[in-house]
Amino acid sequence: MKTQYTTQKYNLLRTFIFLTAILYMLSSCKKEYKTTYVDVSPNIITNAPMGEISPEKLVFNGMIQNLNSETIEEFGLIIRGLDGTNDEIIVDMGIVPKLGFFQFSYKPKNKPELGNQFTYYFYIKTDKSYAKSNVYQQTIDGININASGTLYKAEGDTVRIKGDFSNVDNKYSVDIKELKAHLIPIVLNKEKTELSFIMPATLGTHNAFVSAVLNRYESTTFYSRALVDIRTLGRLKAPTMRTYYLDEIINFEGVNSYDNNSLRVIIGDQIIPYHREISLSTIKNIKGNHLRIGYLNGRDSVIFPGIITIARATPDLFRLTAKEAHPNTMVRFQFDEYNKYYYNQEVPTLSLTNSNNDYQLKRSPHDYSEYFLDDVQEGNYSLLLNHPIGNVASSQTIKIKPFQWSALNNTKLYIGDMISISGNFIAGYPYTVKLENSDYENEYRAEKDKLTFQVPSIAMGQSSWKIGYKQYNGQQFFPSDPLKITVLAPTFDSFSPAKGTSGEIITMKGKAIKYADQVFIGDIPIIPISYSDDEIMFQIPLGISKGKVRLSIVNNGKVISSSDYFEIN
Repeated sequence: MKTQYTTQKYNLLRTFIFLTAILYMLSSCKKEYKTTYVDVSPNIITNAPMGEISPEKLVFNGMIQNLNSETIEEFGLIIRGLDGTNDEIIVDMGIVPKLGFFQFSYKPKNKPELGNQFTYYFYIKTDKSYAKSNVYQQTIDGININASGTLYKAEGDTVRIKGDFSNVDNKYSVDIKELKAHLIPIVLNKEKTELSFIMPATLGTHNAFVSAVLNRYESTTFYSRALVDIRTLGRLKAPTMRTYYLDEIINFEGVNSYDNNSLRVIIGDQIIPYHREISLSTIKNIKGNHLRIGYLNGRDSVIFPGIITIARATPDLFRLTAKEAHPNTMVRFQFDEYNKYYYNQEVPTLSLTNSNNDYQLKRSPHDYSEYFLDDVQEGNYSLLLNHPIGNVASSQTIKIKPFQWSALNNTKLYIGDMISISGNFIAGYPYTVKLENSDYENEYRAEKDKLTFQVPSIAMGQSSWKIGYKQYNGQQFFPSDPLKITVLAPTFDSFSPAKGTSGEIITMKGKAIKYADQVFIGDIPIIPISYSDDEIMFQIPLGISKGKVRLSIVNNGKVISSSDYFEIN
């Protein structure tokens, strides 16, 4: 019984453990996890030019550029060499670190001597890291500066610094080593409360961070004192050229090296990033022909005196090659200096306009100079070149006239006869003549208001002719009912002389006789040696038998023989 009880107890315990595990798993499925993001980027602290530096008071300036999520334990300043050569002073500044500029005033316990040099740096100590600024060296020189932060100055600007410069004399000058400028003269006001100097002519640097340092050079002693930090500003010179095509380059001189987009160029109503060379063709949607021009350098907005002029297309520069056209045909646009005026620009469009209508022409996808007229109404139209930079109206006109023609029907003609059809034909334009119920189709160029063509030898009997032109889509347009013509077969009317020997020339005459399918002397086919529409000549074949024979022609299987005999001697 004890064994059975023990087994049952073990089974209950195992069941309880299993259910507990299931409940734990279910509860863990419902558990929500939150992710905490920790900023692990390093703390960054930098020095800024000091304010007052005197035996009585030191004003330190700095900037915190980044703070991470770590717990700050110390925020302080370490000064070396103020009281002695190797001494170190650790100062808890008692400031809560925050991003941005900060200032800390420190009164030395022991008054240092004038000219005493010391170094310093700021530091931030956290529970996980240690960050410090660069080490700066300064000199106790009795000069107090009212810090004004970073100044923005361009070449030729006057830099003015307020402070106490009572201990400064004409042995001092300013160096800006980043610009390779040394011994820049200084000017002091009467009270020696303001020091000024002129920003030197540089290599045209823009947006560079430089430091102006006051130095005193002597035979045995050198004093150096940071005055102020400066951001350089570029100044551009006005371009010498005043007229440009769109594919020409505007040169902007004055700045050779620059950084970021704070230096920008003003052209018309647009402001674009500075480049030494700027092509007008790269600037989209330039409007107008006369543009102001200037620059922005982050402080100054400068507009140069005068304007620049963009050379624009004039009406005499472009034209359509045709003065007349039919609807749904193609016309060619001629503009020899097109690229000078529209290089790398939006493609201009062409319009035909008059007092009643305005049609924008479609451009051929295969040739920029070809345009499609579509179903333009009859009338005289002026040509207009459309573009966002300005429209140009041409003095040229084009006459659009629907195609019509007329001719006498049921005319009887022979092969080779000329057919003349009247209509509003355009001189020099190709028109299609198509013989119905056959493969015959040909193009003929018209004279003004007239088209003339010859009845081909393929035509015979009653024939129908379509006359039209090819549209820009490749389809033929035939505007009227076909022209009905009766084409007569060639005739054989006479021959001469009446007799002859081998090698002699025989002349046969008849209407359209040269279009006969074959010519025979007796039963021998001959080849003419000369012919015109109504006359053929041939030589009596060598070796032909003497006697009398008939001359004949064959056309469409029909034989026409001479009524008289020809005698061969």
